[in-house]
Amino acid sequence: MRDHPRTMHRYAMGLAVAVALASAPARARGQGDTLKYTFHYARDGQGPRLDVDVDFRGDRSGVTRLEMPTSWGGEDSLWKAIVEFDAGPGVTLGPLIDGVRMAGHLPGAHVHLHYVLRQDWTGPLRYPLYHRVIVDSSRVIFNQSNALVFPDRTSSATPVLQIRWTGLPRTWRILTSFGAKAMFSGPVSLREFSGASFAAGDFRLVSPPDSGGVTVEAQGRWRFSDPDFARMVRALWGAETEFWGTPAFDKAFVLLLPITDPNTLAGTAFTAGFVAAADSTADLDPMGRLLAHELFHLWNGQRLAATHDEARYKWFTEGFTDYYADRIFRDLGHYSDSVYRGRVNAVLRNYYGSPARGGTRAQVAARYWTDERWKTYPYAQGYALALYLQANLPRWSGSPFNLDSLMVTAFHAAHGQNIEVTDSLLVRLVPATARAPFDDAIDRYVDRGEMVPADSTALGRCVAVRNVAAFTFDLGFDALATARDRVVRGVRAGGPAAQAGIADGMKLLGYRWDGGDPSSPVLLEIDADGGPRLVRYVPHGNQAFVAPQYVATPGAPGCLTLGN
Repeated sequence: MRDHPRTMHRYAMGLAVAVALASAPARARGQGDTLKYTFHYARDGQGPRLDVDVDFRGDRSGVTRLEMPTSWGGEDSLWKAIVEFDAGPGVTLGPLIDGVRMAGHLPGAHVHLHYVLRQDWTGPLRYPLYHRVIVDSSRVIFNQSNALVFPDRTSSATPVLQIRWTGLPRTWRILTSFGAKAMFSGPVSLREFSGASFAAGDFRLVSPPDSGGVTVEAQGRWRFSDPDFARMVRALWGAETEFWGTPAFDKAFVLLLPITDPNTLAGTAFTAGFVAAADSTADLDPMGRLLAHELFHLWNGQRLAATHDEARYKWFTEGFTDYYADRIFRDLGHYSDSVYRGRVNAVLRNYYGSPARGGTRAQVAARYWTDERWKTYPYAQGYALALYLQANLPRWSGSPFNLDSLMVTAFHAAHGQNIEVTDSLLVRLVPATARAPFDDAIDRYVDRGEMVPADSTALGRCVAVRNVAAFTFDLGFDALATARDRVVRGVRAGGPAAQAGIADGMKLLGYRWDGGDPSSPVLLEIDADGGPRLVRYVPHGNQAFVAPQYVATPGAPGCLTLGN
């Protein structure tokens, strides 16, 4: 018997509980100084450029610390995109030291800066270079982290941000975290500013903002139609807004860009929107699953955020988001029960087979930004913990309160503003009877790194848990370093790639693999001496392990619904 799919109306119960529990008072937002940016697009003998003028009131001490672009999205030396940098009258600039320049001026005086951004890489848009500044003949795309110089402000006051675009080609469209017009002025929190995205180009309007509150724009041609993509975005935005009870932002955006990397779906959630970069041959459902994750970040990761110890809370911001993305995608009818169960099982295999298995929270935080194995671990860890908490919070509390209730409670506790995620906040928001076991779960499964068990009731009465032998996913080479310039790097002696004849220095013409699935063959097209050669191998690790897996039990009593 096929399980009956749940409907989005199940979320209404969690919302009602959440609203009743949300009692934290709203905090007044103080208004700070004005921070003004003027972006001017131009072309000269060296190609496209973006002139950036920055104006603000300097520190009362007479010295202002300027934050410079350094690293973001795994890319370093982002300051290389700045090819000219000077200051207005009465301002002296110190050297660049550890991503910072000091500006000297009269106490509290007006400071004017001018610099030029140029794209510091060549060729088509590809991973991971799209994390750097993009300034070419068809578009300008950047964000606060990879392009903007700004004064360091430790005050909690909300700055007034002013933005003005000039020099853009007449046919170009503007799409930013603060609207789609050439001018913007308004109070913006420091968190919203730090996560801001800015784009202008010959983008194609896929869906206007009056159709659900989301502006959707794109470049390139895709296997799916613009109307189908717009319907997918609107459905996801509506479902996630229903889950949370209110939009994360009054208006949001999605920008879709084609990249040359085959079999690649990637992107980043920014303040009020999402920039997606994908192989133009991608199908709509994989694209939609990516959108489900990234749009959910507008609530979990932006409105609910861990800015001070971000890597320590990736299990929450990334792992929980991955869990909800799969659930929402299933509830919209894009995953059958069996496909959804397969998604859950793949996560559990990755979790139990991870090289970072058993890592403590401190270890994850220390290695998250430098080691890909530790970067992916909290995604699976948080996903497994979300399954566990969704099943156990009602038992601990003796009420309908579940993980859905906790998430929505935390969001509404902020009264539409940003709130800092901490363990103490989460513990405080669960019912009193559930606080001790909930706190113990965070301590055991996050802080100490014990493995989260697979609860037999997490997927309903029609599913049971079985321990199954599995293999780790292992490409046998450094995927990130190889993807950068399509030259194979980091081939491990004795690994599956080496056994298939792959060696460091080989030029990669194309590639395809299902990330995380050790049973799905890897296909590499290598530029060999005699011409292109296709290499196929299975990305098995050398050591087997045991992972819990959910299996269907359609004959079980009461097997009628998938449940929460």
